Amino acid sequence: MNDRLQSNEPPRPPRPPAPRFGEGAALVDVRTQPEWQFVGTVDASQAAGSMHTICWKMYPNFSHNAAFLEQLARDVSNREAPIFFLCRSGGRSLEAAKAATQQGYRYC
Repeated sequence: MNDRLQSNEPPRPPRPPAPRFGEGAALVDVRTQPEWQFVGTVDASQAAGSMHTICWKMYPNFSHNAAFLEQLARDVSNREAPIFFLCRSGGRSLEAAKAATQQGYRYC
């Protein structure tokens, strides 16, 4: 007996390949400075891309970093480069990626 579910949906087209963290890509850690100090940062020593630490929210009151986009533009000037954002749970990363996309960064 076949336990697989049968679907009447047409097959989905293949997805385009996702951007890869490699030459020209950037990893932006948007956590707070205390998180970098007590939890640590990503070891990007073997990566072909670049690693940046730019707070999305400021410690201790978690206010928005008004200079975030200015700092991002300074650190990642190529708006066509893939940018991977990193935080603890994904919320700040998503907010930072949306803001960067609105500023013309294409692959967040």
